[in-house]
Amino acid sequence: MSALIQSGALAGGDGTHHPQQAPTDRLSAPGHDIDYRLTDDGAALIQELGIDLDALGSRRRPLIRYCLDWTEQRHHLAGGLGAAIAARLFELDWARRARQHRAVTLTEEGAHALKELIGMSLDAGRRAETVVS
Repeated sequence: MSALIQSGALAGGDGTHHPQQAPTDRLSAPGHDIDYRLTDDGAALIQELGIDLDALGSRRRPLIRYCLDWTEQRHHLAGGLGAAIAARLFELDWARRARQHRAVTLTEEGAHALKELIGMSLDAGRRAETVVS
């Protein structure tokens, strides 16, 4: 999420939960303190990934939804766009589902591609990330 914000693909917040600034947020709350928006650069990036934004926009599911990952206390991209990006990463074999829980692991190819695409960089010890959507 923070890589999407830092690369200019998303606007709104910094991708980190700040409990002192959002006292009404609970881990299970839908949250309304941050209004994430897809930028024009972000729309171009999503289309470059092979995701049809028009098709996503026509569905009932919100395109971008606030969600807090309780394990890391950081916001993650939920809603139709988050699900579409996750599906595309699996399709490209840039990410693989772990055998337990809802964790995913980036492949070497995925780690390289995401670094090139949006500047996201994880060290080898942090390749497993929890995805909640």
